[in-house]
Amino acid sequence: MTYQYQPVALVAAHQALATLLDGGASAARIRVFDADETHLATFMLQKPCGTVDPASGQLALLPAGPELNAPAAGVAHHAQLEAGDGEAVAVVSVQEGTAPVPGALVLSVLNIVAGGTVELVSATIG
Repeated sequence: MTYQYQPVALVAAHQALATLLDGGASAARIRVFDADETHLATFMLQKPCGTVDPASGQLALLPAGPELNAPAAGVAHHAQLEAGDGEAVAVVSVQEGTAPVPGALVLSVLNIVAGGTVELVSATIG
């Protein structure tokens, strides 16, 4: 059996996720890793971390800026959402592109160069 959540359920769930991400003294962040768990980039989020679309229930996360000095080189594989208190709350897939993709973190590049700049094009949950 398959299932699909209605927008009202997604709005409640994603608003709760946003509240969890905004918890703690610091802003939430997204950390990007390669397949071997090497940390490649960090994107701090604004506070509040994003907005929930009342029609679709999607949570659009709002980055505070790009990664200006990538700590390591590698090919981005996945990203971890971390609340303002540092607690990991979700892992999301990453892909390269120029437009938002629901359910994925879209980066300007997947092949990250140490010391390079990486743009977070979009991060849409749901």
